Amino acid sequence: MDESQQQLNAAIDRLRPRYVSTMTDFSERLSAALDEQARTGPNDAALDEIRFVAHRLAGTAESFGWGEIGAHAAQVDTLMTGCDAETCDSHRHLTPVRKLRDMLLRATRAEATPRRLR
Repeated sequence: MDESQQQLNAAIDRLRPRYVSTMTDFSERLSAALDEQARTGPNDAALDEIRFVAHRLAGTAESFGWGEIGAHAAQVDTLMTGCDAETCDSHRHLTPVRKLRDMLLRATRAEATPRRLR
């Protein structure tokens, strides 16, 4: 590994705790949007929030070592394109969003768990 790659990896390692905090925020935002959808039915504001979170994760998660989350977020981002309050199907559109939220919760919990010394 050359020096520039080592520097990049070191920078990512320094930013990783902040990104974990961002993923926690994103999981909370997805939960709130899903809760709102459950209470009021499909609405454009909640769908916009879901699209925003999915799009951001699709573009950043892999850089921080969460390729599976990034790939699933990209699928959600694509699926939600064109979905609005009138065309959103709760099962077809929101089930993958719930999975994304659950993936985020698992990842952030795993990061919060102290690692044993090897």
